[in-house]
Amino acid sequence: MTLTGTTIGHIDLMGHLGSGGMGDVYEAYDRKLDRRVAVKAIRRDLVRNQSATSGLYREAKILSKLEHRHVCRLYDLIESNEGTFLVMELVSGKNLKKYLESKPSYNEKLRIAREITSALVAAHELSIVHRDLKPSNIMITRKGHVKILDFGIAEHLLDVSLHFSRQRTSRGTQIDSFASEMETVKNQIQGTPMYMSPEQANTEPSTTASDMYSLGLIFQEMFTEKPFYSPGSAVESVLWNAIHGETLPVEGLGKDLTKLINRLKDIRPARRPSAIEVGEKLKWIQAIPSRRIKKGVLAAFLVLLILGTIFSTLGFYRAKRSAEATQKINSFLSEMLMSVDPHEEGIELKVIDLLDDAQEKIETKFAEYPLIQADLHRTFGKIYLSLGVFDKTYQHALSAEELYVEHYGTRNQESLNSMNLKALSLSKLGRFEESERLFEEIVDIQKQILGEEHPDTLASLGNLGIQKIELGKYQEAETILKQVVHLERRVLGVEHPSTLVSKGNLALVFMSLGQYETAEEVLLDLLQSTKRVLGKEHPDTLTAMSNLATTYSELGRYNEARRLFQKVVDIEERVLGRDHPDTLISMNNLANTLLKLELYDQAQNLRREIIEINTRELGPNHPNTLVSKCNLATALSNMGQYEKAESMQIDLLKELEEVFGENHPIVLVTINNLAKTKWELKRVHEAELLQRKAVGKALETFGNEHPTTIKMIERLIEMLQANGKDADEFKKMLQN
Repeated sequence: MTLTGTTIGHIDLMGHLGSGGMGDVYEAYDRKLDRRVAVKAIRRDLVRNQSATSGLYREAKILSKLEHRHVCRLYDLIESNEGTFLVMELVSGKNLKKYLESKPSYNEKLRIAREITSALVAAHELSIVHRDLKPSNIMITRKGHVKILDFGIAEHLLDVSLHFSRQRTSRGTQIDSFASEMETVKNQIQGTPMYMSPEQANTEPSTTASDMYSLGLIFQEMFTEKPFYSPGSAVESVLWNAIHGETLPVEGLGKDLTKLINRLKDIRPARRPSAIEVGEKLKWIQAIPSRRIKKGVLAAFLVLLILGTIFSTLGFYRAKRSAEATQKINSFLSEMLMSVDPHEEGIELKVIDLLDDAQEKIETKFAEYPLIQADLHRTFGKIYLSLGVFDKTYQHALSAEELYVEHYGTRNQESLNSMNLKALSLSKLGRFEESERLFEEIVDIQKQILGEEHPDTLASLGNLGIQKIELGKYQEAETILKQVVHLERRVLGVEHPSTLVSKGNLALVFMSLGQYETAEEVLLDLLQSTKRVLGKEHPDTLTAMSNLATTYSELGRYNEARRLFQKVVDIEERVLGRDHPDTLISMNNLANTLLKLELYDQAQNLRREIIEINTRELGPNHPNTLVSKCNLATALSNMGQYEKAESMQIDLLKELEEVFGENHPIVLVTINNLAKTKWELKRVHEAELLQRKAVGKALETFGNEHPTTIKMIERLIEMLQANGKDADEFKKMLQN
């Protein structure tokens, strides 16, 4: 009997998707949260006893906390007169078995393998074991990404008798993945015999290592395109093979991938690699082709990359000495390039590996050529900057500056370029006041030797404007950046890349001043120009897109903001990597919007990931890390976890004041948030004092017309009125 057309609580069952061993699956609409979902109607005979029901509820509660982009989310478990229902994320696409029929490329399989593994990393960190990992439980969405279904639920529901069932589906949408093959085996065996581990087949408890064994079988089948058991094996034979860990040998694959699969299939659970280890190994395997570039090609590539900069200032040398310098540089580069064996296991050769290995040799190799040292330091610094390794950018910029200044003095373009690189690295490291002072010095020198309208002077002046924004000096920033945009439009042209960057920075000032309608107008025009001139995936295009999304969010257009932020994150993750600082900033912006949409769990999990990466890559006291912690504390407060939020906010406030200064906007926002948290904890007097402090700082920093100031005043008025106190003074501020 179909339940199509039935309403379960606030969920309308719209259409039947399929049937399986656990029951029927429906496409449904959640009226409360305005979203399409999948609903699995559990067969009544599977929940006929209290033990099964209690186990199901325990597992569902745990699984609801598993928030990962490659895991099908379990939203709810509902009991009603009609039965027991699992409410899940609706995933459209094909299961892995059907997807592999399309013959994806080797690289595509590696990407799929990494996504499956990343989902297991997240689950295993929460001590969640899948217990029935197999191709029919792995969906490939229409965008080509993995979604793993049915974590852990089978343990509490499936019959202990041996049975088979067939899937029936009318669309390419997930159906009951437990029903695609024989689902259970006699005597409390959990999992599908074809993919189960030896310990599961021996009726021993399932562990994370059990999932890794199943993963090994999936990898073998996926990459070799051959079965891992003899075709046509009887059920008894499959079960015997599972018990003893007997599979066909891995053939036709590279030695690294073969070794990994064999380790995953080790009959001894303790010998199998963890999900984290498998993820790292797959990443290494995926990078093998880029490490196998011939030596001559590598040398030619990096000689072109580096020598162009190195010899731009070598007119100082006579012809004979230039030849000698060239020979030394070529020798240095050859040694640098050949110092790492790309076939050595565990080494992932990238540009950064070459630079790290070579940087300590610069002084000794070029002791007689200080200008070559300077050129190499500056070039390495630029590459580190593009890679997001800002501490090493600073080190190389500082070394280059000292060498250039010693030879040329400060009133020289080479010295100024290195000073500029140093100032940029200071800004990236969150040392904004130092960066501001250095950019002011650079601008003063450039005005004297180049002129006020020279492109380099304008670029430095624009960077100075950015530091003013970072320090909350918005009025100064607006004055500077309006001047830069005006001059660059005249000197360079309306759509010159530098003009577009400055225009984006000016929009950022408008946003900081709460002038969101003006910012939106500027950003929409800017986005069209950057797409046309620079391309859809250029960093400046993504910056404009991200700032436009932020503007939408501030204007209350949260769904538009969410779509735009997600697009930016997807592009940056593909182009830059998930750990890159720019990607993390975009992820943080997305989390902010999720919070405003009251999607608290998604926001919280994303923010925890951001904090983990920022702490690892930038350090625990870096401004980006501190800001991401502030955002997590806000999420905790909004979720009603006030004690945790209060503890975080108190600790953070001290660190923020030390790093940013007492009057920085992030400090006063944190004071405001702490006041809100204390109010929710009924600490009324403390909350009022903090709110007054926040309002005072907001008036000083933003002025009385800024939206942030207005919101803080309104909040203080609410507190005073709730306590029966006079709020007229602050009401007059709003009226004025």
